[in-house]
Amino acid sequence: AKPYRGRHRFHGVEVVPASVVLRTLLCAADELGFPGLSAVRFDQPVFADQPRLIQVVADDQSISLSSRPADADRWTRHVTAQFSSSRPDDGMNVPH
Repeated sequence: AKPYRGRHRFHGVEVVPASVVLRTLLCAADELGFPGLSAVRFDQPVFADQPRLIQVVADDQSISLSSRPADADRWTRHVTAQFSSSRPDDGMNVPH
């Protein structure tokens, strides 16, 4: 199921909007007690052309989101970020 409306295409293939990916990381960071993120780096889009497994991995300083097709073994990292102790000022705050 898609957590967003409409279609978002990149070179003819549907992708998950970057805002949805960022929101996923912000929610995970908030659950871990970090109110914000910094140094966010998008490496590759998340393609929505087939079912994918999503993996969010965190340590004490950073967090990343990776995916893989449901029928494959290789993970692709899409975005990484550092945890921040301050909330962002751009309205992307995670609701409590």
